[in-house]
Amino acid sequence: MEYVEDLDGVTGVDASIAADADYLETQGGDQYQLQLDDALNAPLVELAAGSIPASDEAEITIPEDWLTIFDTDSPEDAIGQTVLIAASSAIGEQSDVEAEIVGVTQGSLAGVGFTPIPPWSSPSRSLTSTPKATRESSPRAT
Repeated sequence: MEYVEDLDGVTGVDASIAADADYLETQGGDQYQLQLDDALNAPLVELAAGSIPASDEAEITIPEDWLTIFDTDSPEDAIGQTVLIAASSAIGEQSDVEAEIVGVTQGSLAGVGFTPIPPWSSPSRSLTSTPKATRESSPRAT
């Protein structure tokens, strides 16, 4: 990230999560295949309960139709539960992180909210992270 920060015209660099997860494990030990939504979609999500994940915490949202795997019909009952998220590296080494459910999402016409959403950016807690650079804006001809 330091290399990108030193480029002319770059005013800031932030990391964002881009993780391919293997599975999510509930507190009861049940494992489910997992595909994470892009954390950048968080502002577009409609919440049934809770909030979007904080950028500096190991937090996650779950879709409303996943409530059955937590043995509840109430979105509020899922808030505060923890899950284990596992992912494999390019060389097949698996690591995991424990995350707290902080929100329950509803699917929207924008196509978000149907899969879990990780934190906005959290390179110290993420399974993988990708830097994103911000350049100075300059007018462009149209």
